[in-house]
Amino acid sequence: MEGVEKWEKKSWYYHSSSCSTYDETSHIAFFESPFGGDGIHPTLLPCPYYQLKLGINEEEYDEFKKLPGHSVMKVSFELKK
Repeated sequence: MEGVEKWEKKSWYYHSSSCSTYDETSHIAFFESPFGGDGIHPTLLPCPYYQLKLGINEEEYDEFKKLPGHSVMKVSFELKK
């Protein structure tokens, strides 16, 4: 796990007689494959190399923030047609 980020965006809406704001918050977790090659032949980038950016909710964001830096996680996914 490379880290988590919280992005806050404020949008302004102007109406004919007034203006209002809309606040939007996104929580993102970043993952990438570990370095090290195949165990025999060290490489800078593993093959295959993955970089994943996942949207998470606020509770997951709070839990990820508690983890030590560069925590290792097993992440799996399935591609569907």
